[in-house]
Amino acid sequence: MKKIQYLALLLLALLLSNCDTNDDGFYLNKFMDASGLVTIVPHSSTYALNEKLFVKVNIPRLLPEAGQSTLLDVVTTTGAQQFTFSYVIEKQNGTNWEVVYVEDSSLDVIKGAAINGAFVYGGCNYNSTNESYEYEVGFPFLTTGTGNYRLSFGYNSDATGSVELRSQSSVAHVILNLNSAITGLDGNGYYFFTVQ
Repeated sequence: MKKIQYLALLLLALLLSNCDTNDDGFYLNKFMDASGLVTIVPHSSTYALNEKLFVKVNIPRLLPEAGQSTLLDVVTTTGAQQFTFSYVIEKQNGTNWEVVYVEDSSLDVIKGAAINGAFVYGGCNYNSTNESYEYEVGFPFLTTGTGNYRLSFGYNSDATGSVELRSQSSVAHVILNLNSAITGLDGNGYYFFTVQ
């Protein structure tokens, strides 16, 4: 009888050691690089009070996929009507950096959706006419004053030279995580600028 217990314990240990702890496969989470989807417009290092810093995103419906001869149809794969991402704008106060906050109603939302709090949570909405996910939002410098500022897309990620965009996929569809390299960031993932 003791032999059966040892065999059962050994079998249980083998089963547990072969468990897949990678939730990405279980939740249909896929990752893909796609450069140049996000831009900071205008790309200038100096802004004036009441001027706006615009962040723009354009994700085409069809994207080239590494190792594949056909383009990935993002809409069919994800069933998503929106991709989301986040960024934060901070102002230097001595040696500290403080988050700059403006009311949601002050954001200049041209395309997509944006909510501002400890960071800007952006939504790139699907436009069936252009067949692309679009976002264009201006962040105003109202009463925050002149000084040194920085923008970072790494608030909810560890990325330093890219922006992570995540599909808000419908049930039973792939959740697509796009990692898009962006120009204008320093080695630590910051876009520095001044407000005069």
